Amino acid sequence: MLKRDFYESTVSQRSKDGFLNANDLVNYYNQTGDKKKRIQHYLDNKQTAEFLEALVNESYNNRNSGYLKNVDISATDAFINSTRGKNGGTWMHPLVFLDFALWLSPHFKVKIYQWVYDNLVVFRNMAGDYYKEMCKELLMSKVNTSALDYVREANVLNKLVFDTVLKNQRNEAQEWQLDLMNRLQLYNIEMLKERITDDTRYINLKAFADIYKKTSRLNQT
Repeated sequence: MLKRDFYESTVSQRSKDGFLNANDLVNYYNQTGDKKKRIQHYLDNKQTAEFLEALVNESYNNRNSGYLKNVDISATDAFINSTRGKNGGTWMHPLVFLDFALWLSPHFKVKIYQWVYDNLVVFRNMAGDYYKEMCKELLMSKVNTSALDYVREANVLNKLVFDTVLKNQRNEAQEWQLDLMNRLQLYNIEMLKERITDDTRYINLKAFADIYKKTSRLNQT
């Protein structure tokens, strides 16, 4: 189970399917909002039904979408489910969770947009900026730097973060993967500045990535 920071509160996210706990969000809203709201009010809303229907249709049209994996595309209730006991509550697919959050209030809508931007867009932009800086340091650290050197450097980092090298995988990265990529690139920049050898840099980067992944898994259980 992953705990996602959300301002003065946290939102639980299941590791197995990425679903988020709507109870965590509505409880935080009801503590800060003037008008109390219930999850059932959102579920009974006509626009919610139309949105869920649109998700099902999109699932059929785009089965390979990363946003729609682990979803039974034959039923709208596959996007929302409730559980009892430990870690119980109403769990929503990330797209439904965002729609639910935007439904709560216009003021809360701003908070959600800021949260999404801070946790995804900024991470992604930082990864691109650090990559440019890393390439600059790579150019300065080697006498004859070729395009292949930049490709190798990127592939090494992709392998450490994603365990494989695939086209456009950074564009589909999760938040923790973008964070790890940023940290690895910053670490690599410092080692390039110190002219540390390629073999030693790789050993250090791999050790860093292994520790980060192990810590992340512990936090998600």
